Amino acid sequence: MKEDAHMAQWDSERFDGLPNEELALMIQYGDRDRLMELWQQVRRMAMKQAHRWAVYGSGGVELEDLVQAAFIALMAAADTYDPTAGCAFTTWYHQHLTAAFTETTGRRTEKQRRDPLDA
Repeated sequence: MKEDAHMAQWDSERFDGLPNEELALMIQYGDRDRLMELWQQVRRMAMKQAHRWAVYGSGGVELEDLVQAAFIALMAAADTYDPTAGCAFTTWYHQHLTAAFTETTGRRTEKQRRDPLDA
């Protein structure tokens, strides 16, 4: 019994400070509690992008709404990240972040602007 408690403590300590890629995989395998840890690691990047979009391209969308969109984008990025694709998790997340901000602010992508059916 004492050994089990020691193992549980060791188990929780050894996962502190994991790389984003490993945290994303742990989330995919059901450890949803790691989502907040991953958010803490990418939050600075997300906040910087949210602030940039709020100042330069928000179309009236509040910073708080962009931060919420950033967190939702993180959940989607963590669920779909594939380490065999050859990119870092932050690169994958940035793609989701840009798409989320584009949708939240109502901006159209270049592809949407060129599509005659979407005019």
